[in-house]
Amino acid sequence: FYFDDSGRDFCLNAMKIKIGRRVKMRPCRDGFRKQMWFWDDFNQLRLRQHPNFCLVRSQRTITLGKCDDDGSTVKTRFLYDKSRGFVYVKKRKRVLYLGVEPNDKYGPVRMFLERQNDTYDKWIFF
Repeated sequence: FYFDDSGRDFCLNAMKIKIGRRVKMRPCRDGFRKQMWFWDDFNQLRLRQHPNFCLVRSQRTITLGKCDDDGSTVKTRFLYDKSRGFVYVKKRKRVLYLGVEPNDKYGPVRMFLERQNDTYDKWIFF
């Protein structure tokens, strides 16, 4: 994730491995377990070293929550458009995009409407 002119990569960072804790952006650190995520078969974004923890959405707030292992009660299904750099959630009448407040790059990650700020289209996953 690039969103400033420092040349540094920024990553999703689980600040504390605890349900209900917010996720923030921090400079990437190679192999740092709180910054390693993967998508499962149900479009949940799971923390690799703690795969029972997923990103979940409540309104526009993003926190850590318990993952659903059989797909029956998935709280948030995140989708990724690699060509456009979007991580998003489809709602009935609109689409919400993962981003951060442009003036608070260390602040909490949250959901935005498209074009609400310029951080929603910069996601890269390896």
